[in-house]
Amino acid sequence: MTEDKIHGWAAFEAGTAVKPWSYTPRPLGENDVEIKILYSGICGSDLHTIKDEWAGTSFPAIVGHEIVGKVTKLGSGVSAHQIGDL
Repeated sequence: MTEDKIHGWAAFEAGTAVKPWSYTPRPLGENDVEIKILYSGICGSDLHTIKDEWAGTSFPAIVGHEIVGKVTKLGSGVSAHQIGDL
């Protein structure tokens, strides 16, 4: 991101309400694409994840894998996307 932190809503333990959370991401890798998320949906599997109903959830957990966003950074090995792509 253009910031030093990523901001989201995270569950900190199974079955609890999500709360704002920020963390510092790892450096962008050569095959990574950074996306500024504009919209996110939550599906049934996300709810199972934050309730840890399938076991094995690592907390804190930010869910919402159904996204719309804009490409903001590209790793040096990425050729299928351009900055600004939606």
